[in-house]
Amino acid sequence: MLTFVELEKKFLEYKILNDKLNNTSSSSKEIMEFYWDRDMNNDKSIKAKTFKMNNFENSRNYLKA
Repeated sequence: MLTFVELEKKFLEYKILNDKLNNTSSSSKEIMEFYWDRDMNNDKSIKAKTFKMNNFENSRNYLKA
């Protein structure tokens, strides 16, 4: 189980990533790859090929967030 400080750090990392994604132009989102630590135990991460409308898109060999 993560401590409060670790959870707070995770939340901050998530917020920073979200802000970066939301400030990326839509044309850039089409060609960029994003990595997002999905669960709180660090044992699974997601690689998404595209990001549209605040959601990761399904694409071949990628997981959806």
